[in-house]
Amino acid sequence: MSWTLDSKELNVPEVQGSTQEVALAKCRSAAEQLQGPCLTEDTALGFTALKGLPGPYIKDFLSTLGHDGESKNGRQLTEQG
Repeated sequence: MSWTLDSKELNVPEVQGSTQEVALAKCRSAAEQLQGPCLTEDTALGFTALKGLPGPYIKDFLSTLGHDGESKNGRQLTEQG
């Protein structure tokens, strides 16, 4: 059996839900767009001090705070926690 793996950048919906629900929705959307099987990458980050936030919504947090802001806030939460 021979197969190839290609990387594609797709626009997939940002759904609300648990980390698993978000990842499943993204994979289903990508498979529909590609009309076939696929693998997707998804990232979540949770802080205990924020009761698991931002969780699967890390993209929104990063776009608002930027990587430096996220890092600074994470250090502050770790020091407080």
